[in-house]
Amino acid sequence: MSDLTADRAREMLGRVAVAAYYAGHEGTYFRLRFAGNGKAVAFWDEGERVGVVMVGDEEQELEWIDPPWPAWATRLDELESTLMARSKVAHTA
Repeated sequence: MSDLTADRAREMLGRVAVAAYYAGHEGTYFRLRFAGNGKAVAFWDEGERVGVVMVGDEEQELEWIDPPWPAWATRLDELESTLMARSKVAHTA
C-alpha cells in the first residue's frame, strides 16, 4: 500500500474495531502490520485506551480511535435510548 499514511492507518484501526465488535471480540487489543511498508504498524489497546501508529518517519500516539459505526447501528442505539427513556417515564407515572 504505497499511499499509507498515519491517518489512514488510524482509520483502519477503527474499521478493525468495528469488525471485531461484530465478531464478538470487543474490548481487545488490535494490531495491524502493513505488508510492503517497512516497519509500518498500528495498534490500539481498548482496555488501556492507548495506541500508536508508526508509518515511515511519522509516529502518532493515540488516545482514542473513531470507529466508523454503520449508520443503521447508530440509529438502533438511538432508538434503544429513546425507548429506555420512555419506559422510565412510564414507570414513574
